[in-house]
Amino acid sequence: MADLTVATLLDTPATGEAVKGHDTRGAIEIALLGVAITIAFALQSTTTFVSGTALCLFFLIRYRKLLTVDPGVVTRGLLILVLFTPALFKPGHGISPVFYVFSTAVSFATAYVISRFSAAAIHRAATIIYWALAMALGVILAMNWGSPTPFEQVVEGSSTNAIPSYMIIVQLLLSVTCFVMTGRAPVLTPVVTFLIAFVGSGRGSLVVGSLLVIGSLIINLFPRHGSFIFRATVFAVSLIAMVQLAVHAEEVYDYVARFTKLSVGIADENRKQILAGYMASITPYTFFFGSEYQGTIIDIQYKGNPHISYIRTHSFFGIFVMLMALLSPLLVFFSRAPWSLKMPVFFFISLAVIRAGTEPILFPTLLDVFYFLMIFVYFRAKKASEVQYA
Repeated sequence: MADLTVATLLDTPATGEAVKGHDTRGAIEIALLGVAITIAFALQSTTTFVSGTALCLFFLIRYRKLLTVDPGVVTRGLLILVLFTPALFKPGHGISPVFYVFSTAVSFATAYVISRFSAAAIHRAATIIYWALAMALGVILAMNWGSPTPFEQVVEGSSTNAIPSYMIIVQLLLSVTCFVMTGRAPVLTPVVTFLIAFVGSGRGSLVVGSLLVIGSLIINLFPRHGSFIFRATVFAVSLIAMVQLAVHAEEVYDYVARFTKLSVGIADENRKQILAGYMASITPYTFFFGSEYQGTIIDIQYKGNPHISYIRTHSFFGIFVMLMALLSPLLVFFSRAPWSLKMPVFFFISLAVIRAGTEPILFPTLLDVFYFLMIFVYFRAKKASEVQYA
């Protein structure tokens, strides 16, 4: 099979049923779903959370033929589900933890079904999702031009980091799909994402956005696919861009810091207080099964918003599910695949986990669909690389 490339193998749907010949339609439907669940999550209301989950459920029903049932997978799934049982004993949170157990299962299944489409369709969908949301933010920026925090005007009570954080997750999905398809990382969209973070004025998104730009340039020093001329061109452009960044790094940082929260440093004292307050409420029992927010700064000052994904994960489901989420990038790192494939994907997925550390954007949210999809796309690429060299 020496004439096959990973991209060629990935361009074939994972199953011949249901999607053959419908890549374009499938890409559009995936994109519409992706835009819808991102907006549903951004609106931050119970109604939109339920509606977003319902849309995912409808998508699952529509493409149920792609949801293959393997007895071994079902058994492992049920064993993992046992880890979520602390959600049943959280009266302080109401029914939210139970709903999120269901929502997480639906998100996981939705990501799996999407991963059964051809990689070209998934990448096309990710591209549409990204640019549709970026253009919408452009309109919002134009409407709120002159405001120091233009994105805060979109959803009342949201932080400056919220919308840029959502774009970070969408960007990382696009980066993963682009890399497994073309062997290189996108550069234009990470720059746009960084600019969105700059306008949003949030520290966390700016830090992750800058890492994404630099990491994408480094990855492109060693493109995996293409002719010699193409790879040499990508190498040269990336090297020149990196040199320019290095030469002007201090000026860029000073400029960005002057107009954003980086002016007071990278450390976030509010998050430190939230984390300290939550940890102070933990007992030996709640360490394993999760502590609620009553009496903590999260409840008193922040109206139940922990501002850190892993606090909410621990509070809802306990330590084991929290560790499963936090350490999930290691599934990629310790998998048996070429380092040239797994390290860039590990980098992208790790950035998502890092970003969730200071904003409750994953584990559990509707954006989990994108996170799970990154992992599924990687393992499909891994399988394709094994076939290529068999």
